[in-house]
Amino acid sequence: MRKLDVNSAVGRTFIERNFPGQLPVVVPRTHNLQNGQCYQNVRQIVAANGGQAVWGWYLQETPGSYIEAMHHAVWQNPSGILEDVTGTTTADESPGDIVFIPSNDIEPNQYDPLIPSIFHQIDTSPLTRFWIEGNILRVKLMARETALVRNLRHRIDAQGRVVLMGSPTAEIRAIATQIRELTSHLIACDAKMAEVE
Repeated sequence: MRKLDVNSAVGRTFIERNFPGQLPVVVPRTHNLQNGQCYQNVRQIVAANGGQAVWGWYLQETPGSYIEAMHHAVWQNPSGILEDVTGTTTADESPGDIVFIPSNDIEPNQYDPLIPSIFHQIDTSPLTRFWIEGNILRVKLMARETALVRNLRHRIDAQGRVVLMGSPTAEIRAIATQIRELTSHLIACDAKMAEVE
């Protein structure tokens, strides 16, 4: 993955189609906080240094294969400059800066959202299609699992252990199994896609 080439025809079309009237900005990576935890990272930096969180979309591509817009948070420091404080997720990812579209269309609440990415497939490979659809489904399953867990009732037993109550526990276990199986298939798909490159 690399940052989206916003000057390419496919990059411009993707932005115009999914983010009409919005302009991407290049945001430098200034910290290397835990990858995959952008919302928490930005909250931590804001609490320690001031400024504010800015929500939006991180644009990246696998050239010739697909484009992805991932919901993301960056830090607007007290001087008004945007900074990406979250570390990279893959070795292939550009460590220097990201392409970002600020957008308040989705603002995370106290529970961090599991928001499916926006994808555009460039090639016609069934592997790419499976990978995209599988990732969207995995995020939706994880969101359902999180919602069920958040709403579970529980009690403390005589030994001080938490005992979950109610029927959603079976659904949570089933969803967790689906997520594990799907993740395993996606890892295998990713490896096959890398062989083709």
